[in-house]
Amino acid sequence: MRPSLRPMPDERSDIEDSVELYVHAWKLFRDQPFDASGLAKQLIQRDEYELVAEEREPEASLDELVRYGLLERADSGYRIAVEPNAAADELRSTESLRTAAVDRLIRSALVRTDEGSDPAEVLSFEGESYTAVELSSEVAVDDGIQRVVRAATDDGRHGVAITTPGTNADRAQRIADELAERDWEKVGTDVVGADSADSELVFRLFLEKTNSV
Repeated sequence: MRPSLRPMPDERSDIEDSVELYVHAWKLFRDQPFDASGLAKQLIQRDEYELVAEEREPEASLDELVRYGLLERADSGYRIAVEPNAAADELRSTESLRTAAVDRLIRSALVRTDEGSDPAEVLSFEGESYTAVELSSEVAVDDGIQRVVRAATDDGRHGVAITTPGTNADRAQRIADELAERDWEKVGTDVVGADSADSELVFRLFLEKTNSV
C-alpha cells in the first residue's frame, strides 16, 4: 500500500495560496468567466495583496488550479469548473495532496472570505427589496456588470439596485442596457439626496432578473 505523501511546508503554503485564490474566484465570479488581471484588481481592492504579490501571480496559481481541475480555460481567461462542495474529490488523484486536508482548507477559506465580507445594503423600491451595488464614477461598464451579476448570485435576490453619483447616471444606464440583453429588466430609477450637503445627488437604478443569468 502506497503511503500518503505529506507536502513540505513550502508546498503546503503554495497549496493554501492556490485554494485561497480558488475560493476568492468562486465568491467573486461563480460561473462567470474572468481573467487574471480582473481577479487581481478585485483582490487588491479587498486588501488581499499577498495573493498577487509574487511574480507571475495570480496567473501561475490560476494555471495550477486548471491542472488540478478546479478551473477551466474560457475565452476570456478562466472559469470555475468545480464548485467548492466537490472540489476536494476532484483532487483525489493528485498524489501530493490529501483530499481531506484540501477539503478542510477549502472550508476554512470559505469561512474567512464570508467573515471578511460586509453585509450588502438592501434598498426598497415599490414594495420590493433590492441588493445595493455602489459604483464609483471610475468603474468600467464591464466591471459594473460583473458586480451586479455577483450581487444577485451571492444574495439570492432577483433584484439589484445600482447606486452611483448623479453625474454617472449615463454609465449606469449603459450597464443596465447591457444587462437587458442577459435576461435582466430595468424596473425603475430615482434620485436621492446624498449623505451630506456638500455631496452630489445619488442616482439609483433598479434591476430584476427575468430568468437565470
